[in-house]
Amino acid sequence: MRFTTSLVLLVFCSMALLGCKRSNDTSKEQKHSDSKQGSDDGQVLEPPFDVKGEAEGLLMVWFDHEGPHVAEKRSQIPQTARARVRVDSDALSPKERLDPEWVYVADMRKAKKGGSYPSGKSRVRILKNGLI
Repeated sequence: MRFTTSLVLLVFCSMALLGCKRSNDTSKEQKHSDSKQGSDDGQVLEPPFDVKGEAEGLLMVWFDHEGPHVAEKRSQIPQTARARVRVDSDALSPKERLDPEWVYVADMRKAKKGGSYPSGKSRVRILKNGLI
């Protein structure tokens, strides 16, 4: 009886230790994934395509209280919604794309010198939670 109790305790302790190690390994993997993509939401990053002028040819998604809306050019986006516009290009190869958790976001209110709009990247969940 005493041997069985000791064995059961040993198994539970082993499982607890393995469980702790597993969650620690997961956090290390998450840190590696974040460092690969960048861990700062709203990080300044020039996308591998031009975001300037009317930005025709890009996929642009703007948000308001009703949800997401698609625009074909900048002038279709209300002035009040131009601060955070999701931008993307169908011309990018899979290797040029961001991880699916990340999207390019542009501030299309006022262009910088040279005509491009300030751009960055943001986690999809942050963009959706903050704007929808």
